[in-house]
Amino acid sequence: MLMVASMLLSTLVVSAQITQFPYFCGFETAAEQADWTCLTGNACNNNWSFGTAVHNYGTHAMYISSNNGTSATYVNTKGSAVAYLPIVLPAGSFYQIDFDWMGRGNATDKMFVCLVTNPTYAFNQWATNNNAIPSGVIAYRKVWNKTTAANGTVINDTVMQGRSDWRHGSFEVNGTGQTCYLAFFWTNGQGAPLNPGGCIDNVQINRKSTCPKPTNITYTTQTGSSGILSWTSTGTSWDVMYNNNNSNQWSSDMGLTQPSDTISGLVKGMYTFWVRAHCGNDSSSWAVISNILVYQSLAECLDYINLTAPYVQPTIGSFASPYNATTLVDNGSSAMSSRHTIHYGRGEYDPRTNNLLQTVPKGEVASVRLGNWNTGGEAESLTYTYTVDSMAAIMILKYAVVLEDPTHPSADQPRFKMEVLNQNNQLIDPT
Repeated sequence: MLMVASMLLSTLVVSAQITQFPYFCGFETAAEQADWTCLTGNACNNNWSFGTAVHNYGTHAMYISSNNGTSATYVNTKGSAVAYLPIVLPAGSFYQIDFDWMGRGNATDKMFVCLVTNPTYAFNQWATNNNAIPSGVIAYRKVWNKTTAANGTVINDTVMQGRSDWRHGSFEVNGTGQTCYLAFFWTNGQGAPLNPGGCIDNVQINRKSTCPKPTNITYTTQTGSSGILSWTSTGTSWDVMYNNNNSNQWSSDMGLTQPSDTISGLVKGMYTFWVRAHCGNDSSSWAVISNILVYQSLAECLDYINLTAPYVQPTIGSFASPYNATTLVDNGSSAMSSRHTIHYGRGEYDPRTNNLLQTVPKGEVASVRLGNWNTGGEAESLTYTYTVDSMAAIMILKYAVVLEDPTHPSADQPRFKMEVLNQNNQLIDPT
């Protein structure tokens, strides 16, 4: 059954407060959906809705829709919408709040997660007919993902944007015993819509001290179709669920008595793994590790994503002298400081192209990026050396070139060059 909740109110509407934990909401039932209040500007055609158009697990999710949940698509009517859940987190404990999200949008379309600690807060100022970000969103927004680059730089993600695959967000809060509100805010401008809009699924709230969720989840490849998933946990038993990001089918291994799981029957692709601990009569939130690449490098003519392999030679330099140093600079795909790095997952779009270009070609699991969006006339290269197999007479290379136009003279404009050399390092006839 499809349910829609969207309205404009001048005062706060308080649904039943969530006081029992662990809490899990996949928006699967009318009762789960009724816990949430959804507000939108009265001239905005994009509302938070519940339906089956997209979902990460189960059959339902909550998403921005211009047609009451029939599809997870939005129109370019400028406006903002908020969906919030009243909760009471008893004092004296830390709580972990987790959720899955997806959403593309152009440069003016954004989604935030907030925890509003004012027990009498009015959300009607968030539901407007423009796409300005209210001061309350700025004050209460949360960092849903924190990563540390190889150079030590801490990256705090607050904006959710530019993804057409499901991602996981998580943050911790201290219980106060007062009513607070978990809120998801979406705003869009009048640019061409890049669907889907904001999507939320699998909201979890768990008392961290009672049964902490597993940490240090790692996947170790055994073969191209099997591996070992392991984790650290104080639990007494564990459940595992996993799926290939190209499939809606999930597999599970329940009631494991050791903090590891040997998994077989996998196919090439990006995987998401969920792990939950049981501690006596309590259970933890699901810990999620996403974008795990499962593949067998021997099946490829060239393992192009192993940038530290002996047959790969990276260089960095300047525009005038591009091959100055044989140095690999990889601080992760989200870091501007990276000059050679790997992008994983089919759902990422390059914001330098107004989120129109996928960073990984369709049908592939990863891509190598050379360069960044820094200034200063930098240059980077990667040289792969391999033996041509008599059975492989053709090499197929997929690439995209994204260049800034700084209006320099032609000789100084950015450029991309690909060369194929023979065994004597001589350039093969380019024609």
